[in-house]
Amino acid sequence: MSDKKGLLLILTGPTGSGKDAVIKKLIAKNPNIRKVVTTTTRSMRSGESEGEPYHFLTHDEFEQRVKNDAFFEHVEFRKELYGTQKVDLLPLLEKGVDLIWKIETQGVKLVKDKIKAAIPNSVFVFLTVSNIDDLRRRVIEADGEENGAARFDNSPVAWEMKQAKDCDFVILNDNGMLDVAVEKISDIIDSHRG
Repeated sequence: MSDKKGLLLILTGPTGSGKDAVIKKLIAKNPNIRKVVTTTTRSMRSGESEGEPYHFLTHDEFEQRVKNDAFFEHVEFRKELYGTQKVDLLPLLEKGVDLIWKIETQGVKLVKDKIKAAIPNSVFVFLTVSNIDDLRRRVIEADGEENGAARFDNSPVAWEMKQAKDCDFVILNDNGMLDVAVEKISDIIDSHRG
C-alpha cells in the first residue's frame, strides 16, 4: 500500500456541459485515474449497465443505505436520489489511487467543506459552456427531441450555471473545445498530484 494518498478531482457543472465526455478522455489519457461510480435511483438509460455510469438502486434500497450511513453524501435532484457510497471513494484514495468524482452542482454545496477538511488533496472543477442554448441543444442531441426536452429545464440549468463560485477552477467547454478543456483539467491534475 502506498503512503501517498490519491488526488480527488470533483467535476461538476450544468446538464449538457460535457462532464462524461471529459471524464472519458481524461481516463483514456491517464489510465491511472479512476472514475468514482456514484449511485442513483433514476432509471437506466439505453447503453447503460450496472456500474456504468452509475450503481442503480430503487428508492427503498437507497433510503435503507442512507439509514445505514453508507453514503458519503447524497442529494435529491429532479425527483431522483444521487449519492456516493463510502466504499466507492475512501478506500481507493487511501491506496493512492487518483479519482475523478462527477457530482451534481447541488451536491458541491453539501460536500465542499467536508471534502476539503477530510481530503486535503482534493480540487473542485466546474465545467460549463458560454450559453444555456448550447446546453439545451447538446441534451436534445444526446437524448432525442422528446427525452431531451423533458430532461432539460431552463430554471434548474440556469441555477446550475451560477454555481461556479463553489469551485476552485472553471473550465469552458464550448463546441469544438473538448480537447482544450481536457488538457486544462489534465494540467490541474498534474499540478495538484502529490
